[in-house]
Amino acid sequence: MVVDAGHVDIPTIFDAYKKSGDYGTAVEALLKQAILTLPRAFDDDSSASMTIDVLREMATQAGTGSTQRKQHQNLRIGVGSKSVVTALAHSFADADADKPSLQPWVASVAAAYSQRPIFEDLVETLGHVLALPSLDAKAGYIRANAAPKLGTPVQTMLGYPVSTLHQITQRMRKYAGGVAACEYKYDGARLQIHVSKRTVSHMTPTNEGPNLTVFSRNCERIPADHKYFATIATHVVPYMNAHVESIIVEGEMVAVADDQTQQLLPFQTLQTNGHTAMCLFAFDCLYLNGTSLVHRPFQDRRAALHAAFTPPSTSTTSALPGQPPRSPRQQLPQRFQFVQGQDVSFSLHEDPDTDENEDPLSNSPAKLLQNVLQAAVDADCEGLMVKALDEPYKPGCRTHTWLKVKRDYLPATPSMASGMFLPDSLDLVPIAAFRGKGRRAHVFGSFLLACYDPTTQLFHTVGKVGSGFTDVDLAAISKRLEDTVVAVKPLEYDASEVKSIQPDVWFEPTEVWEIRAAQLT
Repeated sequence: MVVDAGHVDIPTIFDAYKKSGDYGTAVEALLKQAILTLPRAFDDDSSASMTIDVLREMATQAGTGSTQRKQHQNLRIGVGSKSVVTALAHSFADADADKPSLQPWVASVAAAYSQRPIFEDLVETLGHVLALPSLDAKAGYIRANAAPKLGTPVQTMLGYPVSTLHQITQRMRKYAGGVAACEYKYDGARLQIHVSKRTVSHMTPTNEGPNLTVFSRNCERIPADHKYFATIATHVVPYMNAHVESIIVEGEMVAVADDQTQQLLPFQTLQTNGHTAMCLFAFDCLYLNGTSLVHRPFQDRRAALHAAFTPPSTSTTSALPGQPPRSPRQQLPQRFQFVQGQDVSFSLHEDPDTDENEDPLSNSPAKLLQNVLQAAVDADCEGLMVKALDEPYKPGCRTHTWLKVKRDYLPATPSMASGMFLPDSLDLVPIAAFRGKGRRAHVFGSFLLACYDPTTQLFHTVGKVGSGFTDVDLAAISKRLEDTVVAVKPLEYDASEVKSIQPDVWFEPTEVWEIRAAQLT
């Protein structure tokens, strides 16, 4: 590989190694000396022929899953989008830039890409920095000109899971003002909604007039014939206020009972094709009338969201000061509402040296937090999202300015008391299975699960799961996964080679399961 990339022979590599005493240093020096030019790369037909062969092989990939890999740009060639962004940043940096000065520059380029993940747009923006005198000036230009684009998804910001209310209290005190929004965490599908009253390419006109594009949390476009799209076009867009010309909003689409109760239903119900009763709970605004809001504090973005829409009225009045809002079940959420929640100041009346083992309800901030969490649980929500009011939106990042706590880990539960629990669910891929025994001998009885690492593009095994399934579940899963069985373990699976624990079959990675567990064993 070094011979091909650096156009050097093996004896030259060994000579460089003898001088430096380290292969890495030797290769770095040789690659810096070698200047690859187009005439040199294609001075004969062999290089061009090899390139054409590689491109033809990529274009003619066949076999199970090949079409999906092409559509999702997952050709397993060892290069992910983060690697490409980093490479682009280095290519537009100063030639003599050292590592400390490169880090903020690369971070600026990555932040620009996360707001508008289109390589063509990123390269066009980078082209304007070539004439700037310093790396700091280039980074400043990138930060000043990075902005979302209607019809292009902004990479989602994520929160860290926590397992105790004390962790939330301690963390939120560190941010300016110490005030956070404690919002209900709904069990639904996170969506990003782009609306424009003017014609924008790659956006779909609705019957109401404005152009609309909807993306999933993974930045995948929701088709216009999907029930999410239809619900937003019919029950959200019409409630946009007159001053709004264009907007990017985030919200959670939640299944609701199609009856007078309007009870919130689990996410699995939302995935059922026949269920069309749902409500969008909007919680953030990233872009308004041509202006990016991602660098604005959350309280400003929330105010912009509330000013941009007037959802249908509910049957309740506002909650009393200091009291948690009424539950969505009581409010009859119709088809569009803002998220429910309560702002809590974590700097009031509470001793910062409070021990973690003390009663979390012995002070007012923790008591308010406990009340809002209990109200969310009573409203059939998963828990709370706690967001620092003075912090910006950080696309593509998981940050401690957003914290999430699930209903399973209230301080009074046995799992919290024992200290043995997982603070969040796990998104894992079934990569193998073990045949069942006894009455389950004709189906898969347990499954080997793995976590995907986008950096190495490897699936690392996490553990085996065999409980929580009914016989009907196992029969359906076995039938579905039987079609994905492969003859040998794929090379990208990082799994034990011990014969005594080898699974009976290996699968192609075609599904992602949300796993809830008390602990890893």
